[in-house]
Amino acid sequence: MRQILFMSLFLTAIGCTKKDTIAVRTTDPIIGEWAVELYNAETVGELEIAYRFEGSLFFYEDGTALQLGALYFDGNSQPLSQPFEWVNRKTDPDFNANAQSYLIDGVINFVVFAEDFNYATVTDEEGDTIEVFRN
Repeated sequence: MRQILFMSLFLTAIGCTKKDTIAVRTTDPIIGEWAVELYNAETVGELEIAYRFEGSLFFYEDGTALQLGALYFDGNSQPLSQPFEWVNRKTDPDFNANAQSYLIDGVINFVVFAEDFNYATVTDEEGDTIEVFRN
């Protein structure tokens, strides 16, 4: 009987590792600083305009945010600092879910976070996707 109890405790101990412990998130996973590098080209009439943005996105708990970095085009650079607002589209969101839906600067965005919530892909309603990394 004692061996059965020991084996059951042993199997329980090896079955529960630190990785099995799931932290419960109490804040939205988008909150924080995210590094972003974006390349884009748009056609306006017959003119193609290519540009690159390098910088950070700061999402604050109060629903405000800031895009801060530099915009590069035609061999020139322009500093960029643009505030915007965001909101999680669910009224009672599950902050542990890897997939979230946001209204960011008036545009619907679908965000899929990596398991550790330090990387995400952001896809807007038109299908344009960017990758962001937590700083």
